[in-house]
Amino acid sequence: MKTRIALIALAVLTAFAALAEDAPKTPAGEALAAWIESFNTDDVAARREFLKKHTALAEEDIERYAPMDVEVREEHGAFEIVKVTKSTDTSITAQLRHKGSGVSPTIEISVEAEAPHRITELGLKM
Repeated sequence: MKTRIALIALAVLTAFAALAEDAPKTPAGEALAAWIESFNTDDVAARREFLKKHTALAEEDIERYAPMDVEVREEHGAFEIVKVTKSTDTSITAQLRHKGSGVSPTIEISVEAEAPHRITELGLKM
């Protein structure tokens, strides 16, 4: 009986893991992947560096957002992509999931058309 329960649990976990999706290899998809990687580091200094390098945010906004992102990550867990719902070279919309709490917001990212493809718009909707 214990073996059967363990096998069922393994099957359920495998099914959930299979739901995770990679970002497409486009400028917007790569920005999304980098944003998630930065968010998941749980490091305020690394988050600040990401925001400085990949966005046009003012310094005061970076100082406000970086610690908030780390607090959200500590409370809800790391992000993973559940499904990309819309994607072009310069924009992407995806369903995310916090691994800890299961909260699943939608993220929308737009990037500059020219390199270095900095993030110009980013929104999270619950």
